[in-house]
Amino acid sequence: MLRLFFCVFEERKKGAGFLLQSRIVLDLTLAKELDLEESHSFLYLLLHWFVSGSALLLTAKLVPGFHIRSFRDALIAAVVIGLANIFIWPVLIFLTLPLNILTLGLFTFVINGVVLKICAGLLKGFDIDSWLSAIFGAIVLSLVGVLLHYILI
Repeated sequence: MLRLFFCVFEERKKGAGFLLQSRIVLDLTLAKELDLEESHSFLYLLLHWFVSGSALLLTAKLVPGFHIRSFRDALIAAVVIGLANIFIWPVLIFLTLPLNILTLGLFTFVINGVVLKICAGLLKGFDIDSWLSAIFGAIVLSLVGVLLHYILI
């Protein structure tokens, strides 16, 4: 039996805020044997979606001002960020191309922060307090996402 992804999230009240504890159990020994990455099957897409949601949750724990209420909200935010990266990100890159060339591509992090801030404005369970948190969150989310996808998929 293949256990792809199992997450248990528990919220407890601690003082004025909430403490989010998470435990992830993962058994992917058969994922590499089945070549799920090559076929882009539904199972691979589902696994990719869960890892992206987990990257968002981990980023919310690491970056101050970057808040996600629950794992369900992280999964919804992962879908909305993916759609925004398909439709909004290319337009912003095209409009800011001269500035992006002048900064040798570093302005891309600002554009990623803008996309995250737009997505946070659209969703109830996903909040970003400031533009600096959005830009720093975009950098951390990129690093965490790449690391988790490399390790888990």
